[in-house]
Amino acid sequence: MAKHRRKPARKSNQVHRPLSVHKPSPSWLYPTLFGVLLVMAVFAVYEPAWHGSFLWEDELYASTNPLLTATDGLRRIWFSFDSPVQYFPLTHTIFRFEKAWLGGQATSLHMINILFHAGASLILWRLLTRLHVPGAWFGAALFALHPVQVESVAQISELKNVLMGLCFITSLYFWVVYLDKRRAYHWLASFGCYLLALAAKTTACVMPAALLLIFWLRKERFSRKTGLELLPFLLVSVAAAFIAFAWERLHNTAEWIVNSAGWIERLLIASRAVFFYLGKLAWPAQLTFNYPAWDISRFHFADYFWLLALLLLAGVIYRARRRFGRGPEVALLFFVSALSPLLGFVGIYTFRYTYVADHYQYLACIGPLALFAAGCHWASKDRRDVSVVVSICILAVFGWLTWNQSHIYKSGEALWVDTIHKNPGSWMAENNYGTILRDRDERQTALVHFQRSHDLAPNNPEATRNVGLSYLELHQPTSALPYLEKAARINPSDPKAGRDLARVLLEIGRPAEAIEKLNAALARDPNDAKAHTLIAAALLTQERYEETKSHLRQALTLQPDDTETQTQLANLSLQLQQYGEAAELLRQIVTHRPNDPDALKNYAWLLATAPDANLRNGTRAVELAERARARSPQNPFIQATLAASYAEAGHFQEARLTAETALRFADQNNLSSLANLLRQEIAFFENSQPYREVR
Repeated sequence: MAKHRRKPARKSNQVHRPLSVHKPSPSWLYPTLFGVLLVMAVFAVYEPAWHGSFLWEDELYASTNPLLTATDGLRRIWFSFDSPVQYFPLTHTIFRFEKAWLGGQATSLHMINILFHAGASLILWRLLTRLHVPGAWFGAALFALHPVQVESVAQISELKNVLMGLCFITSLYFWVVYLDKRRAYHWLASFGCYLLALAAKTTACVMPAALLLIFWLRKERFSRKTGLELLPFLLVSVAAAFIAFAWERLHNTAEWIVNSAGWIERLLIASRAVFFYLGKLAWPAQLTFNYPAWDISRFHFADYFWLLALLLLAGVIYRARRRFGRGPEVALLFFVSALSPLLGFVGIYTFRYTYVADHYQYLACIGPLALFAAGCHWASKDRRDVSVVVSICILAVFGWLTWNQSHIYKSGEALWVDTIHKNPGSWMAENNYGTILRDRDERQTALVHFQRSHDLAPNNPEATRNVGLSYLELHQPTSALPYLEKAARINPSDPKAGRDLARVLLEIGRPAEAIEKLNAALARDPNDAKAHTLIAAALLTQERYEETKSHLRQALTLQPDDTETQTQLANLSLQLQQYGEAAELLRQIVTHRPNDPDALKNYAWLLATAPDANLRNGTRAVELAERARARSPQNPFIQATLAASYAEAGHFQEARLTAETALRFADQNNLSSLANLLRQEIAFFENSQPYREVR
């Protein structure tokens, strides 16, 4: 048989390459990208607050607090109760270092707040992930971008809140890690972060409840060892609460809070507050700095609705635990426990204005927001694309609302105008807006707002005092007197109220009564520089020159750069006919404060009326007096000075008309001493003669 040869296989033109292997992305890539995205989003939505100014208590915390610059300030921050704004040592330490290194600028302080809030959001994400909460990143993003957080993040003084939140959440994270790994250094890290949280703000004292809730959520077995692990947290919480109460007692911050509510009213307030906060989380509309105060009474049947609703909600969540687990219970219990120090069971200073505020739920909102994120994840578990779209839409809306709300916190004027618009009954907003207007020398408009604040709350000492001061600044001392007397009655221990009353008594010609009240003030506080300056002015009217000089020296020792005291010293020199010395003092004051109307007026008066011809300068006097009138056009004392300056410059017709205008105002407001002076001036001007001080 013929052998069949096998044909060689045909060569293929295809080139065989090894199969490519798909390399998975590094495990750190997506978490890093999502973390960066979260931080960028936080800074973007708070862009309006980047260059915001100081608001309300911001300067007291971060600028004018004497402990920020005192040589022994750091020691006193931590080991004394000298701070004027509560015992928050870590917060004040950061303010102190920021002022030393960055100059205490509002922009840098705002950036620190935003940075801490972004950091708290990142750690919350890791905490929720560690607790296996579905939708952990979404929950953290809700916390980061929700508009109720604006009050905490965009207000410099609320560094205490965001710093406490950062340390609190970090402590919870290390606690969960400790439960997983049982390493001692994780427990120490958790406890250390908790101490920092308490040092930032005392409301962190709710930590033991949060630790127990995490323990319960994980279904851990409670043992004697667990109790020992929790005991240090509990002990420092109790100690922090006692320290807070001691500071409040020492500084009498709640002395003027009238709170007759019994335990039933407090319970009704708390239950209503819980639903108020939940409502603002679900529908963040009409957010404002100062919400209307509630009129709660045990005799109002409708006020029990919120308590019954809370009990019903608790019952529904308890019954649903078999289907949904312990998550909803833990979320609600964390929410209520984190709010508990601020629900009305304990009286705090801000309850003078309202029972609720957005920044009170900075931490507490974590519970409902994490629960909402988990619910969205569970509802769309089979439609991930829908879940992503819904999440993006919700975060976009919240981001826009937060960006819009941040504009309100750019300046004090924007904040108070918005508050008055949303809460017309806010006496606090009316009073604070009036203060801004007064600082801008819009004194008549400021008086309108002070008066409105007083009418809304007649027994609040701030507005009562400000109405009186406004009348005093408008040179209507008889109108000021009843308000300043009332302010001193409402708050007899307030040195400012006593000084203001003495000032008005001095202006209406009752120096003996002014001296009596100032002596009482100095008996309480011998280092009250303002009281020394005022009593010197009163003693000067009685020609008690040695005593006047003694008090002025003490005042200048306490406050060397105080313009009012320097002016009083110049007045003493005038009284003693030491015109050259007085002129030099007044020239120095005007050099340092070229826009101060009182300083300009005093120097112009000397240049126009000095008996010594070598000191007189009519042209310069007119320039200074006209600058003073431009700053304070309604001031009759400045008008009297301008009239004398015109006369010294030879403009007698203008001098007479200006003096007659001032005389009408003085007569209408019972300024008898000024009226007598103006009549003397007019008599000289009618004879084409300048007015001269009599030796």
